[in-house]
Amino acid sequence: MAAHQCRDEAIPGLTKTWLSSINNHNVGGFYEFDSSANAQNYIDRLLLPFAKKINGNLSVKLLDGEITRAANIGMDSPYYPAA
Repeated sequence: MAAHQCRDEAIPGLTKTWLSSINNHNVGGFYEFDSSANAQNYIDRLLLPFAKKINGNLSVKLLDGEITRAANIGMDSPYYPAA
């Protein structure tokens, strides 16, 4: 699996991580925000209006990465560089 991480300067507090599977090159990923307020703002101002515009369904999960910070640093995760 390949990963690419970038910051989106147009959206406050957002870092995008895109992943590509090895065998079929499907693309997926996750968005990380610096605060739950910025995440909720992204949902309210961008995702919900877009879903409504295309008459689509929207499902969003907000996860707290701080809970697992120590474990991720301990296993040398590239998403949590050691301080």
